[in-house]
Amino acid sequence: MRIRLYDVTRITRTGLVPHSAIDAEDGAITAVYDTLPAEEPGVRSVDAKGAYAAPGFIDIHLHGGGGVEFMDATPERIRAGCAAHARHGTTTLLPTTLAASPELTLRMIRAVRQAQAATTECTIAGVHLEGPFLSPAQSGAQSPDALSLLHPRAGPRRIQRAA
Repeated sequence: MRIRLYDVTRITRTGLVPHSAIDAEDGAITAVYDTLPAEEPGVRSVDAKGAYAAPGFIDIHLHGGGGVEFMDATPERIRAGCAAHARHGTTTLLPTTLAASPELTLRMIRAVRQAQAATTECTIAGVHLEGPFLSPAQSGAQSPDALSLLHPRAGPRRIQRAA
């Protein structure tokens, strides 16, 4: 059944659009209106009472969510972390590595790839590789013991093994 939310305040790149409407069916937006269209048979109307509607958020740097640390997670736990972010409006994300050994980093990449193939909670757009090639002076919360100096062939070889 198609649902029409009316009296919605949409947040767009150019500003707010009050008193608009949004149609949805089977969990997907099917139409967006700047003003309320005429009533249609078979469409269930719901008064949003001015509530805000925003585009889905895209998070390109996150280490976990909902009690899940992505570096230590199984594909199922990564999906649980994604679901936690989806409940708060994130529709696309990139799980982010911590500075770690090549083995731990590759294990995380493989788990994310498996979760990516099975997830329905949100879109996993890839993996954000944050370490271990960081300046010790700019490493933030990364473990200094896990940092590495960049060798010209180390990065490409590491990524090829994950593919």
